[in-house]
Amino acid sequence: MKTIDAEERRIRKFLNKYNPNSLLEVYDSMPEQKGIFVTKYELTDEEYAKMWEESKNNLGRIEPDEQLKELGLITEKGEYVRSKSEKIIADTLTKNNINYVYELPLRLKGYGTVKPDFTVLNKRTRQEYVWEHFGMMDDSIYVKNAIKKI
Repeated sequence: MKTIDAEERRIRKFLNKYNPNSLLEVYDSMPEQKGIFVTKYELTDEEYAKMWEESKNNLGRIEPDEQLKELGLITEKGEYVRSKSEKIIADTLTKNNINYVYELPLRLKGYGTVKPDFTVLNKRTRQEYVWEHFGMMDDSIYVKNAIKKI
């Protein structure tokens, strides 16, 4: 226990002083004249998320069809969605500063291409997650397709 306690103290001391953004802060504080000689090697989480969302929005996205527009469900970001639940989810993600792309095409092996409701980014880990709402589980055909997707 003595060794473990000592190790824990060292780790806590390190974590109290550690700033994962210290190198980015040095770059950002450089005079503009010096900055032209230095290449920024890493993006901040916000910069990465913005770039991720812009690049994903350009992949296979098409303008909403008339049927989608007729539903009149528009998110805070100005996107048309297919259900009230999807609008609530999209607006909650936006409110919590969570980057997502709506109906980004995804190829599933043995199934084909699908458009899950949301592709979400964890900015810190830079991992993508697929979020399918499965909102019409009282429709047997919908349930069959949902089970295939899962």
